[in-house]
Parts: sequence; C-alpha cells; structure tokens
Amino acid sequence: MRLFDEAGWPEVDVAETEGSGYDGAPTLWLHATAVKLRK
Repeated sequence: MRLFDEAGWPEVDVAETEGSGYDGAPTLWLHATAVKLRK
C-alpha cells in the first residue's frame, strides 16, 4: 500500500469479517486500522 506510506501512514491493515447487522441478516464487515507517524 505504497500510497498510504507516501502519505505518512506506513502501517495500514484492512480485513473483512462475516457477521450480521441489526436486522440479523448476514453482513460482510470491513475493518481498517492505520497508524500515522508523528513528525
């Protein structure tokens, strides 16, 4: 993910998980975590 690294976000993790929403229907959840360096 070079674009994020160049923008100062060198640690980016994206994952998907199966679960359900408020209606109980199957839902695919996308989780993103990013760490930005201080300058």
